[in-house]
Amino acid sequence: MPDVLAPIVDRIAALAAAVRGAPHFEWGTVASSSPLTVQLDGDSEPMLGTPSRLVSNLSPGERVLVMIQNRRATVVGRGGGTVYRSGEVLVSTGTLTNISGTGTYGTTLTFTVPAVPPPGCAVRVEALRVGTGYGSIALVSQAPGVSSTTVTIRFTQVGAGTAQTLTVRWEIVPNS
Repeated sequence: MPDVLAPIVDRIAALAAAVRGAPHFEWGTVASSSPLTVQLDGDSEPMLGTPSRLVSNLSPGERVLVMIQNRRATVVGRGGGTVYRSGEVLVSTGTLTNISGTGTYGTTLTFTVPAVPPPGCAVRVEALRVGTGYGSIALVSQAPGVSSTTVTIRFTQVGAGTAQTLTVRWEIVPNS
């Protein structure tokens, strides 16, 4: 009796082989230029071996597009343009202090943004939500570190010293 599943199994094997041989693209960062090594995004170490390249004069730290096909890597492009990062941070105010008996309460808060602005850029912050009160924030300072930026803001609120939880949006923007 003929095996009715044999054609299906053969077709699946052929499709699997085609998928294995299809090129795919990944972004990475040049780890060294001589010899060329690239660390793909999400990997903890550079790829083993030296990839082929269609791009010359690559420098460590440059973003590159890598095509991988049949376990061979080729640098096919250099990253261009500027992509700025952004995100949100929850910040607790703690109890607020009455400012000179005016009915306005405030505090100074320091928190960390998980990004470092490149040269010519800075971190901008805005309050998306200020808890239950009527509050506002103002940027006081920022200090970029190696992998994060420390941001200091002043939070003020009218009428009550109740602690709030702020949702602060941060964004890396070009200096104006």
